[in-house]
Amino acid sequence: LDHYTAILGDTKKFVVDPCGGRGLTARTAEQCGWTAITLELSPYRMAEAISSVIKTIKKLTGETVEPERQF
Repeated sequence: LDHYTAILGDTKKFVVDPCGGRGLTARTAEQCGWTAITLELSPYRMAEAISSVIKTIKKLTGETVEPERQF
């Protein structure tokens, strides 16, 4: 964790999520102004997590959000 503290600085809050899944921790961190450091082995779950975080950022900044994909 010292590596991330050196990069982010002592004042930046971050959460480490070793099993990122679909990005709930990353989305919550973004909403709280924290940085999420996330690992995920499944490329499908990681893709969904990235998409979910982007949508959260767009909602927080007021940008237009694409409609949800239907499976």
